[in-house]
Amino acid sequence: MGRSTFYTHFATVDDLAVFAITETFAATSAADVAEGTTHTQDRRAITREGVGRVVDALEATRDDLDHAVRIGSRAAVTERLVAEFASFTAGTVAAEFTEFTSAERDLVTEFVSAATVQAVLR
Repeated sequence: MGRSTFYTHFATVDDLAVFAITETFAATSAADVAEGTTHTQDRRAITREGVGRVVDALEATRDDLDHAVRIGSRAAVTERLVAEFASFTAGTVAAEFTEFTSAERDLVTEFVSAATVQAVLR
């Protein structure tokens, strides 16, 4: 791909890395929210399946993630991933913690997202 084509679609290499990684997690998150809101299984089974999907997604994107951190700004990639994960996690948190206030759900979402990204980057 030529340089001009790349910059037509992505402002930075970090943007490309985050896009490549988060596309997989968007599908994983959507499946998790769907499972969590239908309640066809108990919470442990839903959580176990959700974690399994996340681990599978991590394996699928491991090379992209490693490359992104090597060539880009780790801080920028981390910040963008936390924001992207928060957008995915918000639906799950809203479905799981209906009794929480909006501010409490936001806090849980941010905490879970930041912790997930830190674990992924390790």
